[in-house]
Amino acid sequence: MKISRIWAMPNKWTFTVKPIKKLVDRYVGDGKGWIDPFAGMNSPAEITNDLNPNLNTIYHLDAKDFLKSLSGSLFNGAIFDPPYSPTQ
Repeated sequence: MKISRIWAMPNKWTFTVKPIKKLVDRYVGDGKGWIDPFAGMNSPAEITNDLNPNLNTIYHLDAKDFLKSLSGSLFNGAIFDPPYSPTQ
């Protein structure tokens, strides 16, 4: 196992931060079969959800409802990057 520490400028759109994007791309690839219940913008997942109806995602549901609607389906993986702020 190789572990390294890399600093990068933070961004509220997590998947645009270069080292994070590189890591996610390594495992998610083209996103086929991956889900993202908190997609926001720039999600690499094929099946995306975000509560904000103004974002370009497939679903606009509460994350819990979105995940329940997928029960019984088989996926390659899920990306969990929920919204965060110091006041939440």
